[in-house]
Amino acid sequence: MDHAERDILAGLPDAVVEVDSAGRIEEVDARAEQLFGWPAEDLVGCPIDVLVADRVGDPGARPAGVDLLISARRRNGAPFPVEIRLRAGGFGEHGHRVTVAIRDRTPDPAGQDPAGDGPPASSAPAAQAPRGISGIAHDLNNVISVMLIYSELIERAVQGRNMAEYLGEIRAAADHGAELTGQLRALARQTTPRPGAPPAAAPARIDEDLLLRAIRRKATGDAATEAISVVVVDDHRMFAEGLSRLLGFEEDIEVMGVGATGREAVALVERLRPRVLLLDFDMPGGNGVAAAAEIKARWPATMIVMISGSSDDGLILRAIDAGCSGYLTKDRAASEVASAVRTVAAGEALMSATQMARLLPRLPKSNRGVGSDLTEHEHAVLTLLARGATNATIAAQLNSSVEVARDDVDGVLTKLGAHSALEAVATAIREGVIEYNSPF
Repeated sequence: MDHAERDILAGLPDAVVEVDSAGRIEEVDARAEQLFGWPAEDLVGCPIDVLVADRVGDPGARPAGVDLLISARRRNGAPFPVEIRLRAGGFGEHGHRVTVAIRDRTPDPAGQDPAGDGPPASSAPAAQAPRGISGIAHDLNNVISVMLIYSELIERAVQGRNMAEYLGEIRAAADHGAELTGQLRALARQTTPRPGAPPAAAPARIDEDLLLRAIRRKATGDAATEAISVVVVDDHRMFAEGLSRLLGFEEDIEVMGVGATGREAVALVERLRPRVLLLDFDMPGGNGVAAAAEIKARWPATMIVMISGSSDDGLILRAIDAGCSGYLTKDRAASEVASAVRTVAAGEALMSATQMARLLPRLPKSNRGVGSDLTEHEHAVLTLLARGATNATIAAQLNSSVEVARDDVDGVLTKLGAHSALEAVATAIREGVIEYNSPF
C-alpha cells in the first residue's frame, strides 16, 4: 500500500488487513494482530470472516464515509463493533487486492463512542409488562413472515451458504411460534400466561455476506452504479434481519442499517440518509406512522415503504397521509421487497391504479392552492401517474423518450411539493387538482 493510500486511511488507525477478491487474508499489520489477538501467521490465508462475529450485534448507525459497520470478534472475548473502509489495492498473489481499514468502536466506560460521533452504549431494556392477545398475535404474525423469508432463502441457496444455517433459523422461528401459540391458548382459557416475554429469536448472520459482497465489488469494480441505500426498521429482530439478508443478495441494493423502534428509525435516517426506509407500522418507542411523518417532514428525499401484518384500508390511508410511497403486508414482503425498493427508489408509486382510485379520494381536503399552476401537459402527466403509470408508460403515452418523461414527472412533483408519484397524486386529490370522479 502506497503513502497516498495510507493517508486516506489515516483516520482508521486500529488495524489494516489486505485481502484478495475472494475475501482471503493476504497480509495484516501489527495493529490487527493486537486488535484481534491472532498472530499474522495464523490469519494469512484465512477468510476475512474469521474476524467477524458469529452473531450480529447492534453496533449502531453507520457514520458518514464508512463503508460498513459490523460486529467483529477477538480470538478470546465478546463481539465488539468496528467500522470499516475499503480501498482497492494493487495485485497480490490471487489477483486484485482490497485494503480493509478497521476502527474499533467499542464504547468507553462512560458510554461515549470513542470516535465521538456514535451512539452511546445502550442501557438494559426495561422489564416488559404482561402482554395481551393482540401483542402476542402481532409477534406470531411476524414469526410466520420470518419462516416465509427463510424458506425463500433456502430455495435460493446462494453463494454456497450452508442450508443448515437457514434451517436453524426456521427452527428458531418455529420454536418461538410454538411458545407464542401456547400463550394465546392460555389467554383464551382465561388462565394466567407464563411470566416474562417469549425468548428473543436469535438475529440472522449477515455480517459475512455484507463484508464479502463489498470486498468483491471493490476488487472487481462492479459498483459502477451506486446501489440503492436501504434501512430496515421492525421491532421483530428476526424479521428485520431476514429482510436485510434477503436484500443483501441483490447487487443493486445495500442495507445500511437495522432498527427496532420509531425513534431508531428517525435516528438512522438522520445519520445515514437512505434512499429507502422499510418501516414497520406498529412498534414500541413510537408508532411507525408517527416516525414516517417526522422523517418525511425532515428528510423528504427518503422514500418510505410501510410494512404491516394487516391490509386494512384505514392503515394504508394513514401511511399515505404520513408521506409513505407504498405499503406492503408482511406475507408479501418476502417475495416482493426487492422490487418494492426499486420501485419507490425510482420515485414511482407502490400502489395499483385500482388501489389509488379506491383509497385516495378518502384523503382529507386541503385548500392551499398547490398545483394551480400546472400546465395542460403537466396535468396530463399527473393524470397518467394517478392511473399508476411508470415513466416508461408515460413516455409511450405521450410519444416522448423515458428521459423526457422523467423530466416531466419531476416538474409535476416540484410544483406539487412532492418527492414521489404517490405523494404527488395524493396531494393533487387533496387540493382538488384531480376530481374525485375523474376517470382514473
